[in-house]
Amino acid sequence: MIRTVFSISVFGVGLVVGNDWLSESGSSVLAAASVKQVNEELVSNVTGDDEAAKASVRKVSGSEDSAGDPLSATDEEKPGPTSLDKSTPKTAQVPSGKAVAPEGSRKVVPPDEKSGEAVPKAKSKKKKSGGANSPLSVARSPKMRQLRNKIENVLEIYYRRHLNSKEHCPWAIMHSFIAYGVDTQVRLHRPGGRRMNAIGLLCYNGRTAGQQIFYLSDGQLRTKTGPGVQGHEGQFLAMLAQSRVQSDYPLRVGGVEFSVSDLIEYEKTTCYAGTELTFKLIALVHYLPTDCQWTNDRGENWDFQRLVQEELAQPVRGAACGGTHRLMGLSYAVRTRENQDGEFIGEWQRAKQFVEEYHKYAFSLQNRDGSFSSNWFKGRGNWGDVHRKIETTGHTLEWLVYSLPRERLGDSRVVKSVDYLASLLKNNRYVDFKVGPRGHGLHALALYEHRVFGKPFGQRRQRFARRNRRAAKK
Repeated sequence: MIRTVFSISVFGVGLVVGNDWLSESGSSVLAAASVKQVNEELVSNVTGDDEAAKASVRKVSGSEDSAGDPLSATDEEKPGPTSLDKSTPKTAQVPSGKAVAPEGSRKVVPPDEKSGEAVPKAKSKKKKSGGANSPLSVARSPKMRQLRNKIENVLEIYYRRHLNSKEHCPWAIMHSFIAYGVDTQVRLHRPGGRRMNAIGLLCYNGRTAGQQIFYLSDGQLRTKTGPGVQGHEGQFLAMLAQSRVQSDYPLRVGGVEFSVSDLIEYEKTTCYAGTELTFKLIALVHYLPTDCQWTNDRGENWDFQRLVQEELAQPVRGAACGGTHRLMGLSYAVRTRENQDGEFIGEWQRAKQFVEEYHKYAFSLQNRDGSFSSNWFKGRGNWGDVHRKIETTGHTLEWLVYSLPRERLGDSRVVKSVDYLASLLKNNRYVDFKVGPRGHGLHALALYEHRVFGKPFGQRRQRFARRNRRAAKK
């Protein structure tokens, strides 16, 4: 649905944290909003906004944005808009603790290459342990408290490093907010420019590195896919979903107002058989009921069982980022189905079994140091520099932390991998990691911080500011 902009009242609505996709209890996580900052951030320097609208919004919002650092211990807290590669592989250690030969001397068959196995009956639904924001009991141990502090420190270090709209394209910007969600800021025009909410900038079709993510075709909302914008169909909506952005959050393209709901409809109508549907699955299953049915623009009928079936028919090995995104899509679907108390039959049952088999397979490839295979899911491997390690372990751990049952996140193998990744990022904090791998690695830590230590989403800036004020008083 298209709505021509007649007023600027929408700017008084910030970015609201939507359907809490990590909530075992099903509750939503709401974050505070600063109307003044939302107004200023969503209107200033966004391509397509006319000066009259900017002036009207500034009149409502008041004075200009402060140039102070929101992470400074002396600054007032300013909540963001939250309403609206080869060396010889080394001997690996499998989960059982038995030493195995280097990769290549002992064949491990990926779950999607097994055949002739009967699909087991659906298991009875397990009780969900703990609330979404209550720490696991294992989180109280001294060792885990140390890990919690390390994770928080790493997340704060990288949170301070804002991308900027002059040098970084929309693809890079969206990979910066995969980790920090609605708290993410970018610098406008230059590395030291004024801060603006990253999601707000892209949703208002801001031009970054000379590119925009949306365009209009006969007045209809469309997204661009290619270098610098979306790397895959549905990727931007999937990023919004993983940032927990509500479906009524506004988008604006060429002076015409839309919302995330319009983007959802567009992604539904462009589901086609035989294409990569990984990111559409992540996006649509977040926003829609798992029993939802729809018709694409070719008149073909679709539902989530068909989406899941299409993804199960595609290989994991060789897919985007070693197949971790395809596994994330299937896991997202399974987990959402569980949270909606849906029945696990047909493709739902197949997907659940598939994800569980890949959990076992991933751990069989884990290295002794806690990292995951440098060869993704092709086999064992422990080679490459820190860039290769951050890419493979970061993506694999991100998927595992999201998809494993919450009570399994205290498993020593998971803890060791989280500690490895946090140490890798901390010890190499002056290394210029690529934006994508860094974003997914940080997302793995942010997910772990939430699911194990109960830290809420959408409040990171306030938490860092409070932490720094306490440190300054000591």
